[in-house]
Amino acid sequence: MDAMRIELDDGRLRLTDTVRRESARFGLPAGATLRDRAADAADLPVEAAVVVHTDRVDVPLGTGVWVRDADGSPRDYFDHAADAAYPAAEHLLEVDAELKTYLRADAPLRVTDTDGSIRLGFDAPTDVLVGGRPRRSRPYETVETTTDGADLLRTVSWLGAPTRTESPERSFSTLRGHPPRVELAETFSPPDGLSLPETGLRLRVPPDPAFAFPAAPLAAYLGARVEPAGDAAGTGSGAGRPSGPHLGVVDESAPLTALPADPEGFADAAHRLTRRTFLLDCVVRTEGYYPVDLSLRDRLERRLSAPFDPAALYDRSLAERVRAYLRVPETTLDDVAPRWPLAATVDPDPANVVALPSLVDDLAAVRAVPPERVRGSAARPVALSAFLDDDGTATRSTAEVFAGDAAFVSTPPTDAADEVYVGDGIPVTADAFLPAGARHRHEREPSDEPLSVLLVANDPGMAVEVDRAAAAYDAGTAADLRVSTACGVGRDRLAALLAEGTDVFHFVGHATSAGLECPDGTLDLGGVDHGVDAFVLNACQSYRQGVSLVEGGAVAGAVALSDVANDDAVDVGLLLARLLNNGFPFRVATRVARRLSVVGGQYVVVGDGDLTLSQPEGFAPLVAVVRGRDDGRYGLRFRLSPTPLFGLGSLFSPALDSVSEQFLNAGESPEFVVGADELADLLDIAPIPVEYEGDLVWSDDLRPL
Repeated sequence: MDAMRIELDDGRLRLTDTVRRESARFGLPAGATLRDRAADAADLPVEAAVVVHTDRVDVPLGTGVWVRDADGSPRDYFDHAADAAYPAAEHLLEVDAELKTYLRADAPLRVTDTDGSIRLGFDAPTDVLVGGRPRRSRPYETVETTTDGADLLRTVSWLGAPTRTESPERSFSTLRGHPPRVELAETFSPPDGLSLPETGLRLRVPPDPAFAFPAAPLAAYLGARVEPAGDAAGTGSGAGRPSGPHLGVVDESAPLTALPADPEGFADAAHRLTRRTFLLDCVVRTEGYYPVDLSLRDRLERRLSAPFDPAALYDRSLAERVRAYLRVPETTLDDVAPRWPLAATVDPDPANVVALPSLVDDLAAVRAVPPERVRGSAARPVALSAFLDDDGTATRSTAEVFAGDAAFVSTPPTDAADEVYVGDGIPVTADAFLPAGARHRHEREPSDEPLSVLLVANDPGMAVEVDRAAAAYDAGTAADLRVSTACGVGRDRLAALLAEGTDVFHFVGHATSAGLECPDGTLDLGGVDHGVDAFVLNACQSYRQGVSLVEGGAVAGAVALSDVANDDAVDVGLLLARLLNNGFPFRVATRVARRLSVVGGQYVVVGDGDLTLSQPEGFAPLVAVVRGRDDGRYGLRFRLSPTPLFGLGSLFSPALDSVSEQFLNAGESPEFVVGADELADLLDIAPIPVEYEGDLVWSDDLRPL
């Protein structure tokens, strides 16, 4: 089966990534025809191409469209309002859809906005080359390494090898490429088919996990060679070079910048340097192929007192850009930087090096510090806020959790939107990243089948949630779904259903560390050969069972750490179901539930929280925050999160006539003031979650305001 497919589907053109089951759809008129794979697309960065004979192509409103000359030079950009005409010539159109799409036609072109779409119209039916490539982010190579400190540094050096460019466009996730997977072995072996980057940058750190792990995102983004600090190859003070951690340029004795010698200080400095380089690359890239009105650039330049010239920096080498970036004051960056999406606390066990590729792919802020571990009654003051019932009292099952011998982990506080923990123990302040989940996500096989959902209720008092959750999966979905339900399922029957396989297993009931409760006993999922990809265990104390599912082949799921009252479980389950079904990654969906539910803190993600089940058409999932104003208008903000499809560095443009700026898809946008009609038009584009006066509702349920 081809990993990329382009076909006519019910009157529309559909491009499909069969590995991740993501697609982009474009409207066509009746009578449009399609020819097989095109032979004249070799000069385009696509995996598949066809020729469509048509007089128009309709792109979903909100999807960015670049109009370019035949040589790729940008002319105009549209994502909402559009009304432009171009004479007969060869036009290249770059469409920033769910799958990167290119169209090429030699004809007069007119770009207009219609009801719900941007229309790319030609004066008569013409041959339009349509090509696409997935935004697929997966490792294709493998680094084998030992747990020796020097080998850890060599491994980190290879994580940036797939990056396709040294230009500022490396801040687009699609051009960075996923780092190679890392596997433990008896000897070090570099990946086949890759070469170490030649950016001229060198990062020297101690050969210790406490430094190697936090250095990984920085080294990968910069394409820096990672070498032991103070080794015998000319780095000691006798050679006139600093012996402590530092970033420098090859063949230069003076460092670009020194880095702290204590692990915690180094981790913070390494992340700040990653953030600095990434954000300023985003600013400088506006002088190249993507000259957008970037809000970050405007806010940065208004705060700078010293000259900063993106145009002069655009064609500089990466090392020269970094040298210039280091002159930008840290406090200025603090003022304009969006909230960073992800932080990771990694137990500094050398074996945890296998988690680095996924953390680097997300440009996570990594800390490698031993976490605080607590057991039994000592866990109460650490996790009490996450384990409280609605009235502030601990439940019966909560007491049982603390009375056991489970090891809980409390991670240091962070300013990031989400946090994951890598290591042994049950995290109560972060999601649990399991490398097995990432491995299973990347190993998912292509499928033409609809997404399958199995909902099981094994508590008669909670059976109503099954019907309500099934309705939530069906509401406003962008995916093809096949939902089946079952109630009161015994152990053997449940094991058989899981063995048959399902994309999503949603369980409603009760659990203990020993297994899921069934009418005839307890089923330990650790002993079940299953075919589950993802899961929502809406059951008390389901953490260990979720881990078993991931270790047995699943990618990720949401689990409850403690007992949850039935009504609260219903509310959280429904919220998660609809968020997941509207394209939210597991980790982000659970964060929304934590924020808006009194019991949300009892839910965590285990596995690879980057997994998504569906996708909204044309844009990354977001939460709109609306408040009423005294003047009758509304304040509107957007909470933005990167996804595997729209990675960190992608752009967001609100569908508002009064806003021309674009924003990085992270953190929270400024507040826009809009009238009732403009707000209504925006909410009509697609169903999105809206936080209104402290409650979460869906845009299609918020009319009238």
